[in-house]
Amino acid sequence: MGESRFEIIAWDGCPWCDKAYDLLKSGGYTVSMVLLGRDSQQLNEAKALRQWQTVPMVTQYITSDEGSEEEFFIGGYTDLCSHLSAKGENEIG
Repeated sequence: MGESRFEIIAWDGCPWCDKAYDLLKSGGYTVSMVLLGRDSQQLNEAKALRQWQTVPMVTQYITSDEGSEEEFFIGGYTDLCSHLSAKGENEIG
């Protein structure tokens, strides 16, 4: 079975970003948080690329045993909760 990691695009002080990070860490997942300025060009580019206007922006990366990586954009915090719950990967509550 391949490996899975998560990336959260966030800004400093965002409570929903922190909740998403804490949820994934408490579930034992590998997770990184990319902090961007609220009005930064990088954040605007990330929003446009994902067609998503709020943070957090949670993406899951799954690496196969052969080494290829697939990217799955999940969405925000509530989308992450639904994703993990549907996969049966974490207790939400």
